Formats: sequence, structure tokens, C-alpha cells
Amino acid sequence: MANTGVSDRIPSHFLVRVESLHDAVADFEAAGFNVVWGQRPEDAHNALIHFHEGPFLELFEPLPHGWQGPVFKVLAKVGSATRHPMLSRIERWIGARGLCEWAIETNLPIEEVLPAIEATGTEMGKPRPIKRRPPEGPVLEWSIATPADLELPFIMDPYRPAPQIPEEAAEHENRIARLVGLDLVHPDPPHHAGDLQRYLGHGELSSDPDGVSARLTVGAFDISIAPGPEYRIAGLRGFARETEVELDLHGLHLTAS
Repeated sequence: MANTGVSDRIPSHFLVRVESLHDAVADFEAAGFNVVWGQRPEDAHNALIHFHEGPFLELFEPLPHGWQGPVFKVLAKVGSATRHPMLSRIERWIGARGLCEWAIETNLPIEEVLPAIEATGTEMGKPRPIKRRPPEGPVLEWSIATPADLELPFIMDPYRPAPQIPEEAAEHENRIARLVGLDLVHPDPPHHAGDLQRYLGHGELSSDPDGVSARLTVGAFDISIAPGPEYRIAGLRGFARETEVELDLHGLHLTAS
């Protein structure tokens, strides 16, 4: 569910790249999630899993339908070769499967936020306006911007108008109530934690006594970074009411208790 009324940048949602959106929706529903289509099911490129508070999950297929798909692949490859921030990221999404991306959100227009981010030395692409027509309700509009560094999440400003999420859409049979943590792997966890803190503009840093693993706490959300040979998003942690849940579904590893 979109975060609002917060003066700084916070986790917005986590993206799970799937091969077949319709199959993924069916599988996540079978696992006890209430899944909401992002558009009409026959046209959709994404589907959403909301919670009563905090970040949401997005299941997505990045390629347009029909003949536009192969053309889009070529454009993304060319853009990646020229280090275009947005197209480089899209090419990574095309080749990815599973939990592959995350986003942060600001409650300010994105044009007002980028100068402060760029002042920290983070190279950002230009804002890109986006529209989406949900199955019900008005067209949603927002803007995103992507860092050149693919290890940092992209940023978005609030949906306009703010979507009205029915209470029942955030209730799940598996009793997962919210997402509380993100697990990352990085060759240099303390350095990456520092990069994230500068990019978000806040957060409390901590590390293991041996200095190998690192942690960034952003409000009530915890980002844990373990050492590994290359950057990857390892999984998510959630809070579940009076139960324990462990899921490995379409490349998403999620534990909740």
C-alpha cells in the first residue's frame, strides 16, 4: 500500500519478475494472498499484493504484448549499451526471474527530490511519467527516476490520485500482515549500506562486530546486507499473525512470523 505523509524516502514496493503473469497470480492466490490486477486481466502487465501498512508486492511482466515485445527488447539492449539509466534497468528486468528489484517512494514531486539525491553524488536519469488504468477507478499517474547504479532502487513519487485500497484487499488467508525486512547480498555490505543511507537520506546504520554484514533500519523497516560474490536481492521478511510462513514462489523467498 502506498506510503503517504512521510517527509523522507521510504521503501515503496518489491518487484517479482514472472514468466506468466496469469500463472503467477493463480499460484500466489493458492498460497493465500489476495492479488489485485493492475489493469484488466487481459491487458495487464502487473498484479499487486497490498498490506494494511508498509510496502507492497508487485508481480510483473516487463515486455509489451505482441509485436512490440521484440522491438522493446532491442531498444533496452541498445540503451543498456549506452548506459541509459532506465533502459539499462529494463534490460536487467527482461533477463531476470523472481525478486529482482525494489522501489522507494517520496511524498514530494520527484522533481523536488532529485536535486538533493544528485547532490550526494548519485547519478540519476530524468524523471519519466507513467500512467496505469486499474480495472476499476480513475487512471493513476506518477513519475519515476532511476539511478545509473543498478544496485540502488528506483524512486517514484505518489500516485495521483491516491488509490483507494479496499480493506479486504489487504487481508490474506496466509495471515501475512505486512513486510518488515529485505535481505540483500553484496560484495561489500558496509559500503552498500552507506550508499543506501545516502540515497534514502536517512536510516540507522549498524554492522556485525566482524564488520562483514551490515544493516540499515529505515523507520520500522529493516534492510539486512550479507556478504556474497555479487549483488542480489535474496528475499523478504514479513510479519504474520499467530503463525509462521515460508514461501518460495516464482523466485520470491519470503519468511514471515
